[in-house]
Amino acid sequence: MIEIKVPSKTFLCGEYVALNGGPALVLNTGPEFLMSITKGASEYSVFQQGSPCDQFFQDNLALLKDLNFDFKDPHAGRGGFGASGAKFNSLVAVEKLLQGKPLFNSLDFREKLLHYSRQQQSGYDVISQFNGEICFIDLNDKKIERLSWPFEDKFIYVVRTGNKLNTHEHLANLQVTTYPILTRIATQAYDSLKNIQFNEFSEHINAYYNQLRALNLICTETLQLTDKIKQQTQMFSAVKGCGAAGSDTLLLLADQSNDLSAKKLFSDLGLELVFSGNKLCEGMSLTGSLGKEAVMNA
Repeated sequence: MIEIKVPSKTFLCGEYVALNGGPALVLNTGPEFLMSITKGASEYSVFQQGSPCDQFFQDNLALLKDLNFDFKDPHAGRGGFGASGAKFNSLVAVEKLLQGKPLFNSLDFREKLLHYSRQQQSGYDVISQFNGEICFIDLNDKKIERLSWPFEDKFIYVVRTGNKLNTHEHLANLQVTTYPILTRIATQAYDSLKNIQFNEFSEHINAYYNQLRALNLICTETLQLTDKIKQQTQMFSAVKGCGAAGSDTLLLLADQSNDLSAKKLFSDLGLELVFSGNKLCEGMSLTGSLGKEAVMNA
């Protein structure tokens, strides 16, 4: 059996500019997705019919037809954390293993995703989930860089809003531009993270969210929720909606000393806490074998 673990992803900043290959910082956290692959009668119903995974599977049927695929989604299908990217990364990784190809090139995973995708998307999720921790991606500048969280006394919180917007439908109806202001802010956020400047980094995350708001790229429910949190407390140095139109999740930054107060606030507001802390996930990992293949631990 082969087991592939893939982290959950959240955009720190870079939504929308990523569609044009612009700069983005993508966070990779637990809980992780798990794909288990065993030999036996083919079972691939985890791949939605017509999806990039399904099309990739059909194109590689001779290689993959005698395998069972079992996918565990810790978010129970509620979306917002890159489940489809995790499935696609896992499927391509198995194909590469069976053909004896190296796994190191995350751009190859993205290129395959875009080849099989019928909808507009950046493919930044598969790059980020492959590399792990905080992944800075700027394809226009030909740059992919994995970064650690450098602020030991600062915590990251990701909470589920309970709202859901269909990402593919949202992007299909979106008129994509270069978003120069968003591009500049995302680059500034990257620079402040590299320079270990927490106050500046928080300011840039807030500025990115405020610009999304000015561009009408945040849904009403998230606007109301973030305003409510800011009215109730000043413990968070940054509050930002994430996902399509900021609908899926909120990202918040705070001092570690405020951890209990932050969690109580989320509970009082009925918000599900998905991730808290500053221990991020490594990128996609593989363990096990299918018999002839060498045991992997990459």
